[in-house]
Amino acid sequence: MGTSLHYARGYQARPRGTRGRPSSRRYSGRREPSPAQALLQTSLLIGLLAVTLSGLGGAVLDAVYRDRALPTVRFEMIPLGGLHRDEVRGVLATHLNAFESAPYVFHLGSREWRPTAAEVGLRIDLAGMADDAIGSGRTLPWPLRAFTSGMTLVRQPSVGLRAALDRAQLFAFLSAVAAEVDREPTNAALSVRSGRIVVGQAATGRRVDAATTAARVPVPGSATQARVEVQVAPAEPALSDAAIQEAQATTARILASPLTLRLGDRAWSLSPEQLGGMIEFRRVPGGAGQSGDRLAAGLAESRVAAYVRMLAADIDRPAVDAQLRWGTSAVS
Repeated sequence: MGTSLHYARGYQARPRGTRGRPSSRRYSGRREPSPAQALLQTSLLIGLLAVTLSGLGGAVLDAVYRDRALPTVRFEMIPLGGLHRDEVRGVLATHLNAFESAPYVFHLGSREWRPTAAEVGLRIDLAGMADDAIGSGRTLPWPLRAFTSGMTLVRQPSVGLRAALDRAQLFAFLSAVAAEVDREPTNAALSVRSGRIVVGQAATGRRVDAATTAARVPVPGSATQARVEVQVAPAEPALSDAAIQEAQATTARILASPLTLRLGDRAWSLSPEQLGGMIEFRRVPGGAGQSGDRLAAGLAESRVAAYVRMLAADIDRPAVDAQLRWGTSAVS
């Protein structure tokens, strides 16, 4: 009885329908966000709003400037915003006219050449540049295009110079420069005058190195005049001073003293002046270990033969046939 009473006092009946309900002291229906979470949520909302507005603004901008360059598009410092394709092309043609009149300055020492774009084969694609201006900020497909169009207000895109070089025409221009610059080399030479050796010294020439010069000509990326140094290379003579030394020594030996021809008690003398007229010089291939040709000297067979024929006219006597004559007193 006592035990049952104690149990009855410790037991409190729950109201009907409250079984399984969580206690308000242990659980709450909704937790409040922390300050960091609240800041993150606010930032995300602001970012999403900014992206949305940027896309909408870009789409509106693209629609308003349809078939025209977006507001901040330019070429170098020339604004192109709001212009149609043909208008862009006209503005570019006017601006680039001075550049096309002399896009390069070729120089060699104190000499300069300022060819036009046509003379060096430089071609500027105005139509392509106009297309670039209209298409700037509009290269990506929708819906990304809405954002890129809007970004042009910040980036302020610049249209690049579209140019190409015709190498064949460039080489034709450099050939014209070479006609003014090239200097042919002078070969070493020997001759004999009045029995004396006359030596002509060799001299190195020069030629325009068109290939190297052309390789230094840049395709312009902007309307800025470029300076290009004309490259030249030495032109060596075919006969150097060393290549005529052997012939010079041979000629000196021939002219050292008169040449005497004897027949019996008769003699004929050739002076150095006469010998000099009989000497001939010939270019022959260089020997082993030699580069280029060399000069050879000697008496010309045809000239010596002509002199011998002249002597023969003086030496030769016609033959007389033997004859028998009968007289009254003797035979002769």
